[in-house]
Amino acid sequence: MVAGHNEDVISRWSSGGAFGSVSCYKHEFEEYIIIMLKQTIVHFLRGSHLLTAAEKARYFLNVLVNRPANRRFIAEHPGVALPPLWLAYDAYSSTNYYWYWDSGSHAADCIVKYIPTVTTADDCSLLEWGCGPGRILRQLRNRLDASRVKIFGSDYNKASIAWCKEHLKGIAFLSNELLPPLNYKSGRFDLVYCASVLTHLPEPMFRPWLEELFRVLKPNGIALITLNGDRFISYLSREERESYERLGYANRGKVHEGSRLYMAYHSRRYVETVCGNDFKIVLHDSNPSHYLSGGQDVYLIQKI
Repeated sequence: MVAGHNEDVISRWSSGGAFGSVSCYKHEFEEYIIIMLKQTIVHFLRGSHLLTAAEKARYFLNVLVNRPANRRFIAEHPGVALPPLWLAYDAYSSTNYYWYWDSGSHAADCIVKYIPTVTTADDCSLLEWGCGPGRILRQLRNRLDASRVKIFGSDYNKASIAWCKEHLKGIAFLSNELLPPLNYKSGRFDLVYCASVLTHLPEPMFRPWLEELFRVLKPNGIALITLNGDRFISYLSREERESYERLGYANRGKVHEGSRLYMAYHSRRYVETVCGNDFKIVLHDSNPSHYLSGGQDVYLIQKI
């Protein structure tokens, strides 16, 4: 059962709400009902270990629904290399090529907005950790000067890396394991970013990976990370919310760590604790663009 914010929804609905009108609050109540139904189903599937099987069925349905749109996209973009549908779905929960292309373009714009110096700095190097089949990197490549900026991508999914190496030229790709280290020397990069990657790791893996991203940064380098923060509290079960409020994080497991189905949530208080005195949070955007990471909190953390 979802606690906290949603209990407030019921209370305000029954009393007419802070707006003084039941009709003004109808939309939020309907959203609450949808969230409750979805979370009830997901918790049941996760608890009964049926979530993976349900995801396979959802994948085939997704392919079927998006088939007409994908045919149009391929016809409109002849010669554009596109990842296999199963590979795209494994990374993004979508087999829609319009979404893959457009969201990647918008996400690349977001990164340039957050780190504008990446477009002007000389001899700059950047890494996307958890690059998947190149949704963001291929678009970011088109926004940067290849003579000044060296672009790297790393991912745990070796099939994604193999596809990227074959189809996305001008970017250096390497695979990584589920646990650190990365195959890069310390102080290698000016910018490291990961969009919705740490959100799929349990606490015993979260800290080591964040420390590993800091390791490969140059002094004064920037790490851009996205996390499920306070705005996702309404999606947590009562037990998960208690963990989030007490410890600063909550994990939703019963599936393989690192997979898209594993979910983790982190508060700013927790991020500050992990950063310590050697790293500085220079920006925390709790209301970012949906395109970068589904509305997750964006942090820019500088290595001091």
